[in-house]
Amino acid sequence: MSGDICGDNRFEVIEKCKQKLIEATNIETSPDEMAVLDSILFRFWQMGWLPAAEPEKHTEERTGTYACDPIDRWAALDCVSNSLVAWEAYEAIEALPAAQPEPHWIPCSESLPEEAYPVIVTWKNDDPASYYQYILGKHYVGVAHYKNGKWFWYSSVTEDTLMEYGRCDSEEFDEAIECIAWMPLPAPYKEDTDD
Repeated sequence: MSGDICGDNRFEVIEKCKQKLIEATNIETSPDEMAVLDSILFRFWQMGWLPAAEPEKHTEERTGTYACDPIDRWAALDCVSNSLVAWEAYEAIEALPAAQPEPHWIPCSESLPEEAYPVIVTWKNDDPASYYQYILGKHYVGVAHYKNGKWFWYSSVTEDTLMEYGRCDSEEFDEAIECIAWMPLPAPYKEDTDD
């Protein structure tokens, strides 16, 4: 019941786990994100899935999300495993922008992408045709495929041709074009389907 005094250390356990998550990830500490984390960690605490912490004495009255007594293990399991609750928790975490991996450029000198899959590339042309002199040495961003040691400009036709034949001469990078770095494409946009 809200307002009861808690005789256990749930608050310390949840707070310590939350701090470890924040330190180990790029999750931001906005109120919305913290509410999602608090809710999920509380359910994990109810299940006994969080590591124990040394108990501290509580003298103040607790109110809010965690003020109730823990529910029994089967009730918590039912709540967490309920497909709707589990799916909503999963979607809530996935929807947090700060929970998404931070994209970063990978120099081609260090690593090359998986073959034939499209990636974002930084490229430059050190010997453009006379009518393209304005691009000389400048860095540009595009989408390309890497296959059999060569780079190809992205299109769905290029992708299909590379998968089937292992080459696509019309879309192969010119010899003067150098691919400097690449990064994976982001996940596709998902429309909010809440009505």
